[in-house]
Amino acid sequence: YEAYGDCARMMDLTETLVQGAALAVSGKPAGRLGGREVDLTRPWPRLRMADEVSRLAGSDVSAWDLDAFKSAFGKKANLAVCRDPGEALVAVFEGLCRLDPSRPVFVTGHPVSVSPLAQREAPGSPWADRYEVFLGDMELANGFSELNDPDDQRGRFAQQARLRAGGDEEAQPVDEEYLEALEYGLPPTGGLGLGLDRLTMLLTGADSIRDVILFPLLKPRIT
Repeated sequence: YEAYGDCARMMDLTETLVQGAALAVSGKPAGRLGGREVDLTRPWPRLRMADEVSRLAGSDVSAWDLDAFKSAFGKKANLAVCRDPGEALVAVFEGLCRLDPSRPVFVTGHPVSVSPLAQREAPGSPWADRYEVFLGDMELANGFSELNDPDDQRGRFAQQARLRAGGDEEAQPVDEEYLEALEYGLPPTGGLGLGLDRLTMLLTGADSIRDVILFPLLKPRIT
């Protein structure tokens, strides 16, 4: 986390950290993944999720409802479990969009409905000020401008609680202590999460995450 940081700052920090790690390990801004060299030179390309799905659809999908997504992509992507157009957009993107595996890419413009802790891009916007870094179909990092509006956050938690009650184990529970802290005040804040095991794979050229996984208890026991 960085106080008074935001999504843009976190993107800059993410590519700087990864490029710097590569330089420290191999002396060049590059890594290897799946037998392919990966160019880590910053700045990395940036694209919006809805733009990529719109390209597949042949029209702007940013205002589509759930039925429109199912009509256009229901036979190509698994949309049966999607409960809103935001979830459908993500499912189509992850299932059908193919990104360049030789270069990290920032994917921005995630739906608010799948980003319960992220600030909106603008007041009332359906898009979160959030990014994910992808190498092909592998996610390397996730970051966003932290939501610091306690009323908006309570509404998001309430929606997540409804999903959790419906059987979604990944939905966020209502955190009253966190909400109370937000009511006292949280400055604008940027946060990022970087997959260290996947970064190690990239920097060492490991073929499997099992070769580099950090936690020994998750490795098979050798007798």
